[in-house]
Amino acid sequence: MEINDIFNRMDEWRHLPGWQLERRADLFFSFYLKEVLEKKFPPTIKDIIVPEFPLLISPKNNEKQTNRTNKVDYAVFSDEDEPKCYLIELKTDMKSIDPEQLEYLEKAEKKDLYTLVSELKIIFQHTDEKRKYLNLFDSLHQIGLVKCKSQQNQKYGTWDQVFKDIEVPNNKNKPTIVYIQPRPDGGNVKKPKSFETITFIEFTNALPGHNDSLEGKFRRSLTNWAGVKAGDSAYVKSCLGFYRNNISSDST
Repeated sequence: MEINDIFNRMDEWRHLPGWQLERRADLFFSFYLKEVLEKKFPPTIKDIIVPEFPLLISPKNNEKQTNRTNKVDYAVFSDEDEPKCYLIELKTDMKSIDPEQLEYLEKAEKKDLYTLVSELKIIFQHTDEKRKYLNLFDSLHQIGLVKCKSQQNQKYGTWDQVFKDIEVPNNKNKPTIVYIQPRPDGGNVKKPKSFETITFIEFTNALPGHNDSLEGKFRRSLTNWAGVKAGDSAYVKSCLGFYRNNISSDST
């Protein structure tokens, strides 16, 4: 099996119901995020990328605080003494940009990094995945967003002690929300004006040009994903293609 086989399969299956391209393609985008973002935003970007960055869901009314979160596809950070943060959502289908997600990202945009990282400690208190969150805090320690005095060990200390030993330095920078998506926003998309967008064509143009087989195939697939909407596939070669092309999109 070659890299072409993987992308050919994704190119084909994205046109089928129930199959989400972005859940499979996110790994490939991650290899190029640093270089693409450095062309879009001035600061150098750190090598560490945090996937599925958790945003704490605050309780409503008299509800108790839990570890429930919304996830952002990637969090990346500038290489500065006081890092800036870019919270990035990947969309491979324009129809998956939904109002609920825009709402919680807009709330996150109004919080500084000190608050967002401090809320991770609240999640840490309530989650059963404490070791995974400890790995997250270790990544944030390398970025410069937390200070960890010790690490949990079955032989030494307790999780309560670990919680106390994780310090969050003051950082008043607020995150920049970035959408990576196939095409520019249409009339039905109502994103806040402060949100940034990188289209697939812009992403393609910013690729570093390593000229290896992975980048070459990724570049070709990105161009395809930008120009051909999911479902509008040339793979329907039977007579069903006639019906698909001659029935209006709002027919039932």
